[in-house]
Amino acid sequence: MKLVHRLFSFIQHSVKLEGFCLVVYFCLSGVSVGAQDDQFAPLLEASDQLQPPVLHDPIAIQPMLTPDIIRELDDQDPNVRFSAAKLLLSFNMAGIQLAEYIPQLASAVTNKDVVVRRYVTAILSRMGEKSYDAAPMLVRGLSDNDSTVRRNSAGALAKSGASAAFAVPALETSLSDTNIGVRAYAAGALGRIGRGRAASQAIPALERVLKDPSFAVREYAIRALGDIGAEARFAVPELTGHLKECMDSERILIFGTLAKIALRLLRIDGRRIG
Repeated sequence: MKLVHRLFSFIQHSVKLEGFCLVVYFCLSGVSVGAQDDQFAPLLEASDQLQPPVLHDPIAIQPMLTPDIIRELDDQDPNVRFSAAKLLLSFNMAGIQLAEYIPQLASAVTNKDVVVRRYVTAILSRMGEKSYDAAPMLVRGLSDNDSTVRRNSAGALAKSGASAAFAVPALETSLSDTNIGVRAYAAGALGRIGRGRAASQAIPALERVLKDPSFAVREYAIRALGDIGAEARFAVPELTGHLKECMDSERILIFGTLAKIALRLLRIDGRRIG
């Protein structure tokens, strides 16, 4: 049964689902659904400002609809695929947990429909460290021909944590992307996962990004070195040298990063002395 028919059939036989009806309306009417506001917020469209309503009973809704909706990401009808993708993002934004469906969502990262790929990578970028299970497919998303998919994939990898260190080479390649947002998110992701053994490769890559023509990309790179912490001490000469040629707002970021590195080093030395 097609998504639209199944949704309205479900609504007719349910109670206390006014919020859910609104979500369905938003998804099927083509209204854009907004992205969460954080450092790695997923990108969909420039007009994505609308926040979905809160569902009254998301726990009851999820098991009845989610599996069928995910299957319809591969439907022959592009309108059905579009509606399914938007509805899944609305579920995610309304607090419905989709972690058990990560394998299916991960496989959709390479869906034939670019709209599905955009929405799926946006969902995965909102799932925190749980998105680690999708990391191999997200690495493939970094080479997608759509910049939004590449950006969202980098944002999702950033939240996968240090266990996704195998993605460092691919993220390093993304630092040369033609899209500013992709370069910025790739730099930020290197700061989140480029620790431990991965730091030796992530830090030199981030040092090179300090010369990127875009301030946004340089900002993410500077913050990333601060996120790496003590291991970024090898980047201190590059950071201090950059102070001479940057504007005041950038200097403030660099001072903050240098302070983070110094504090991490002091904690390490303190433990050694103790």
